[in-house]
Amino acid sequence: MVDTNKEKNFIRCHKCVMPTTLPSVKLDDRGVCNNCNYYEKLLTKLDNEKEERKKKLDELVLWAKKKKRPYDCVVPLSGGKDSVYCLYLADKVYGMKSLSITFDNGLLSDHAKQNIRNAINKTGSDHLIYGPNPKEMMELYGLFLRKTGTFCPPCMRGIEIVSKMGADMFDVPLIIKGTGARYSYLARVPELFQNGDAAFFSRVVENEKLSFNVDAMKQFTVKWDLKRIVHLSTALLRIPDPTTPRHVSIYDHLGPSYDEILGTIKKEMGWTEPSDQVEHMDCKASKIASYAQSKKAKGLSDATCKNSSLIRLGSMKRDEAMLYEKNYNDENKDPPNLDWFLCQIGMSRDEFEGSITDWRTIQSFRDDRGSLLNNVYLKLYNR
Repeated sequence: MVDTNKEKNFIRCHKCVMPTTLPSVKLDDRGVCNNCNYYEKLLTKLDNEKEERKKKLDELVLWAKKKKRPYDCVVPLSGGKDSVYCLYLADKVYGMKSLSITFDNGLLSDHAKQNIRNAINKTGSDHLIYGPNPKEMMELYGLFLRKTGTFCPPCMRGIEIVSKMGADMFDVPLIIKGTGARYSYLARVPELFQNGDAAFFSRVVENEKLSFNVDAMKQFTVKWDLKRIVHLSTALLRIPDPTTPRHVSIYDHLGPSYDEILGTIKKEMGWTEPSDQVEHMDCKASKIASYAQSKKAKGLSDATCKNSSLIRLGSMKRDEAMLYEKNYNDENKDPPNLDWFLCQIGMSRDEFEGSITDWRTIQSFRDDRGSLLNNVYLKLYNR
């Protein structure tokens, strides 16, 4: 019998489809990768703590409502399935007065914009849109692509900023995000994981001659007011900070199935997706980002990591994922909007292809710089 896990001098995990060409992917004596073993334990833990975590979320919602602020929560709203589901929970399930805030990264799809309008109209949420200058965002995408092999971190940084901006503007006690450990499938793959934190962002733009000021994105200016001192002190003591909003990753408290999420938002929030895409349909360049990811190692398609996550969650069979991998190797077509995107960021096709092949470029900007104390301080300060 032919071992279908062996392909052209590399091996795939026997449970998911992650290839061992990624240095961080290690197989045990059963042929199962470290990521599958990690998530098996994580999902078991989350399931065992299901009632406790649901109770904690209920307590946080009640705590926020008792604050009697103009808004009970901020919901970052991109128009994708997870952010729309998050707004559904905040508004229709928990009855919270929410402020939805959208980071217009210059790449929002028309489909996402319509989903945002539908979601707002289906709820009582108010809505803010923050859009940096589009030319500046395109310049940042080009810079990050050239230096790190990926262009997503500026957008991820922007989402973090607008969430804090909305909360600070109206003194909102909760920021509720459509994220969670069970779905953070790239967090365990350092070759592909994309940072959105201030320290990483600042390392990449350090000493670069940009045509604009990026201080708003870096947020490194230290203001020693009472609020900041309390914030840093509580971070060191690992206790809740009463002066800053609490962050809630909704899927760390609730574990709906993939089908349940889609069914709910289609029925209750007017959500739709393009015929060819469900994941990350909110971004016009999402398939370009997935294509760039596939170039980092042999055996990676544009959906290897996502499909491996779905297998672990029980939402996909391995045979189905393997069929996709084999067909992808045959097709390997250019992603949609590639020529348009390269024109926007001022990059040639050859330069683009050359920038996306080495996963070590992004890793170099995660290395600690300066003293250990300074790095710990920056991480705490920008928590």
